[in-house]
Amino acid sequence: MLRLQVLYRAAALTALVVVLTPHDTHAQPRPSLSIAAAHPDTASKLLVIDGSGFKPGLSVSIDNGPIHVVSVTPSQIRATLPPLPPGSYRLVVSQGWDDDARFIVAIGGAGAGTAGPAGATGPMGPAGPSGAIGPVGPQGPKGDPGPAAVGIPGLKVIASNGKTVGTIVGVSKSNGSDPAIVATQDNGTWLALPFDTNGLIAMAFPIFYTGPNCSGSAYAYVEANPTPLFRMLQRLLPTDTTGFYGGDPVQMMAFPSMLTQDPNTPGSSLCATTASMGWTGPLWTGPLHTVDLSDFPAPFSVQ
Repeated sequence: MLRLQVLYRAAALTALVVVLTPHDTHAQPRPSLSIAAAHPDTASKLLVIDGSGFKPGLSVSIDNGPIHVVSVTPSQIRATLPPLPPGSYRLVVSQGWDDDARFIVAIGGAGAGTAGPAGATGPMGPAGPSGAIGPVGPQGPKGDPGPAAVGIPGLKVIASNGKTVGTIVGVSKSNGSDPAIVATQDNGTWLALPFDTNGLIAMAFPIFYTGPNCSGSAYAYVEANPTPLFRMLQRLLPTDTTGFYGGDPVQMMAFPSMLTQDPNTPGSSLCATTASMGWTGPLWTGPLHTVDLSDFPAPFSVQ
């Protein structure tokens, strides 16, 4: 009788183990949520967000304020753009309780369109052939930003080789994003660098060209009107060793082509028409100036 009870209990325990064993041993990983680029479409008054892993039901916020989502595809979100003063804002896309993607997006002046008549200077674009001097970008070696910034009292960002990048003038600690704003100077122009431990943060700004297929003169977006006291130093990809910004003169212009981050292939760039990417309206831009970042290797520290 005791032997029968033991066998019965063993069979019951085996059945319980079978019931509790998961049937699906090949659960598929959740698609990664990421933002590759973001920009305002002034014509439709929408914020266009390019990236991957987007699903219906997600939420979008700017500086912790939720905004209305108009449409969602796996690679693009369109949301209502609220009236905001010119500047850079924290953009967060949330999907579920633990799936967030963050970005810094620049919003220009809403009234800039009135300067459209100045766009008539666009015909100056034909001077684009001389724009072949675009390779002047290597002038970046002039990047002596460290010494120029020493004149500002405060904490300094130091590269691993001991060189000074610039002086910290602002720090953001919100939504898991931790950029410090570092001030430096390039040929008399004050620059603001969004920096973290790994270096200059790649922004959503493309490079615009006066000719088709990314030919002609190169221009960079200037993020506010009137011209900001500090120009935003940008880089297209996280692996780029050259930063860029819009120099003087700043003017309203329209462009046929642009070099931007590839929303379908993270870590790479592509040349596209401005119409296909939603940058159709005249924009406040300045001639492309570059800064060599190779003299400032990561990691970085504060002193």
